[in-house]
Amino acid sequence: MEKILISACLVGEKTRYDGGDNYAPFVEKLREKYELVPFCPEVAGGLSIPREPCEIRGADVVTKDGASKASEYQLGAKKALEACRLFGISIAVLKESSPSCGVRNVYDGRFRQTKVEGKGITTRLLEANGIHVYSSLDDLSFLWEEEPKPARTRRSHYGSKSNSVKERNITSEKPVASQSEEKPFSAKKKPFHGKKSFHGKKSFGDKKPYGSKKSFGEKKSYGHKKPYFSKPGHHSFHKSASKEK
Repeated sequence: MEKILISACLVGEKTRYDGGDNYAPFVEKLREKYELVPFCPEVAGGLSIPREPCEIRGADVVTKDGASKASEYQLGAKKALEACRLFGISIAVLKESSPSCGVRNVYDGRFRQTKVEGKGITTRLLEANGIHVYSSLDDLSFLWEEEPKPARTRRSHYGSKSNSVKERNITSEKPVASQSEEKPFSAKKKPFHGKKSFHGKKSFGDKKPYGSKKSFGEKKSYGHKKPYFSKPGHHSFHKSASKEK
């Protein structure tokens, strides 16, 4: 069962600064599908129950009297990250507006119950390390209503049969012929070693050797660089012309 890190006060543990809790009914739905790991960063960082309320002021976390508690909040955030790594947790549900667990907003640091957009110390560290952090005020129904998706299979062109890679390999295999069914060696195609031209001379590949083919009318090609005759026994125009002179 997958584990989820959750603020301890949301499951009913008395970890608030005033000794109370922030029990949220949706945890019962989460318990049906996940193993919940309750965690309070402020208590883990060494703060007591009850304790003075703190708010984020700039880069510091201070009490109403101005005492800095940043080291305790940072230590609690580190321990929360260690817990996620120890249990293989990738999802956290944290109490909104807390200086350690706020996801959407936090108090403005002036102790006037005024909220501003921002994130708590623990939320910042978890998100920076790839943990998906959700607010206790988010609609979390997708976490318990989501059903596992069926394995994807590729359909054939007709849409009636599964055509997964494994099935294609099985159905497309052809029976291997036995040794007795194999054709004799003489019936197999011989490797190509050049083919004969129509004059009986071998060519190399698809190209024929230069001058191997006679020209039209049985005349010799110009590649021989000799006077040619139209037919045996007949003089060419050039030869007869020389005799007339």
